Amino acid sequence: MRVLSSLKSLRYLSGIVFLTLLLPETVYGQEKAISWKQEKCVRYSAAWDEALTLFDKSQMTADFVNAHERFIETKCDHDIHVCPVSDYDLEVANAMVVASMNAGTASTFPPFTCRDENKELPNYKGDQ
Repeated sequence: MRVLSSLKSLRYLSGIVFLTLLLPETVYGQEKAISWKQEKCVRYSAAWDEALTLFDKSQMTADFVNAHERFIETKCDHDIHVCPVSDYDLEVANAMVVASMNAGTASTFPPFTCRDENKELPNYKGDQ
C-alpha cells in the first residue's frame, strides 16, 4: 500500500518538476523588472496553480489551503506560516518544496512551518 502511495506521489512530483522547467520563460519574458523576491513569488504561485491541477484540493485541510493562499495573495509574506497537518497536506507541501527548488528558489522559501505545539503532525511519534 505504501509503495502505491509512493508511486502516486512520484507522478505528482514529476508533473510539478516539468512545470518548474517552464517557469523561468514566463518570468524572464516580463517587460517590467521585478525584484528577486517578487520573481520567486511569481514562480511559486505558478507552481501552486499547477499543484491544484495535480492534487485534490478537497482532500487538503481547510487551514492548510487558506493559509497557503493567503501567503500567495500577500506576495509571499513570510510572516504567514502554513502548517501541513494531514498526510495529504504533507504530500502537497513536499511537492511544493521540490517545485520551488526546481524553480530556482531555495528550499527555505516555501511557508511551511508548524509553530503551534498543540497541533498533532502527521507521522509524529512523540518524544521517544
